[in-house]
Amino acid sequence: MMQHLDMALLSAFLERWQPDTNTFHMPFGEISILLHDVHHILRIPVDGELMVDEASQDTLKSDMGGLVRLSVDA
Repeated sequence: MMQHLDMALLSAFLERWQPDTNTFHMPFGEISILLHDVHHILRIPVDGELMVDEASQDTLKSDMGGLVRLSVDA
């Protein structure tokens, strides 16, 4: 697994995500995260070939839950 990920930080962002507006509701206001931000926060590459996936909402939740070691119900 990616050892450099800050699971507490990632979990905090997941808790504040608002899928209806594609923004995060933080204590200081509403913010959007850009792809450039993802690169700097998570230190993962964001360049290269475009990848498109038509995964269901449940699949995406499960995959993200696995990344942060939480069940979908949590």
